[in-house]
Amino acid sequence: MLQSPATPHAALPRARTLSHAVFPQRTMLRHAVLVLAAAVFIAAVAQVSVSLHIGPVPITGLTFGVLLSGALLGPRLGLSSALTYLAMGVVGLPVYAEGSHGWAVLTGSTGGYLIGTPFVALLVGWLAERGWDRRPATLAAALLLGNVVIYAFGLPWLWAWGGRHEALLGIDDMTLGLTLKWGLVPFIPGDLAKLLLAAGLVPSGWQLLRAVRLGPARVLSGTAEAPRRAQLGLVAVGAGLAMAAGAMLAWAGESDLGDGAAAVVAGMGAAGAVGALLRERGSLGAGLAMLVGFMAAGTGGLVAFVQLVRFTAAGTLELADAGVGLAVAVVAAVVLFATTAWETPAE
Repeated sequence: MLQSPATPHAALPRARTLSHAVFPQRTMLRHAVLVLAAAVFIAAVAQVSVSLHIGPVPITGLTFGVLLSGALLGPRLGLSSALTYLAMGVVGLPVYAEGSHGWAVLTGSTGGYLIGTPFVALLVGWLAERGWDRRPATLAAALLLGNVVIYAFGLPWLWAWGGRHEALLGIDDMTLGLTLKWGLVPFIPGDLAKLLLAAGLVPSGWQLLRAVRLGPARVLSGTAEAPRRAQLGLVAVGAGLAMAAGAMLAWAGESDLGDGAAAVVAGMGAAGAVGALLRERGSLGAGLAMLVGFMAAGTGGLVAFVQLVRFTAAGTLELADAGVGLAVAVVAAVVLFATTAWETPAE
């Protein structure tokens, strides 16, 4: 008896998460390697730390690592990776922000954020297993919920810790407003940027895997998609060029943009433009084109945004003296991300 041929999308939806699709073997060795690799990744991005002069909680890449690990590994392995990361710091490995470690960190001002990471990975992984990781919009919603969870742990902990250390902090009363000022408000812009970057990487990974298995010509094939893809491709090309031009404009002018930051933003803009152009011409598969687009928009936009804003001594967010070039680069990065995400198909 002849069997009907499988549909183009039949090979991938069986996998619950992207890591399961890439490494389908269900062995203890596979689980251990993925958990350890994710824990090391979380530790690495946690070292990207910026100390704020307005409070005891630094800006780090910790949440990005935990959110991405949960989305890639699912609830069980994501939870295990976050617990492994915490355990590594407890036993003395310098994996917490700025190379710190030990129980003193877990019981300090940032302890609530750290303790909340396993629950974040569990929630995001649970949603990813249910298909929320296949499109940027749904994954962004899952990651946003993960951010809510981490603040649900971090803010009450910070408030309680501050109430016991008012003399150390030089304050008379640890109020709710002060807690939000130190533990929430400064992190919103960076959290949104990290959320967008993570929300683009995982769906593009699915598309890249589909392109490898099915062949780029069969991904997003169909006459109905061609006109829209061409239009979005031209917009993405223009956005990438605008991001690169904005960085060069800020670099040439008198702004706070350093040479390294300018090179990153300009390079990411050029990469996004080239990737979109190759995709529009049919020379690049959907998965790889989306990966390039999301990486370009996320990395370049994040670097440009960090240079564009600054926090005052009073804890307020304001535009830095960076000129119009960086503003153009940030807006162009958002447009590049939006056009790339719009092309991502449903499962």
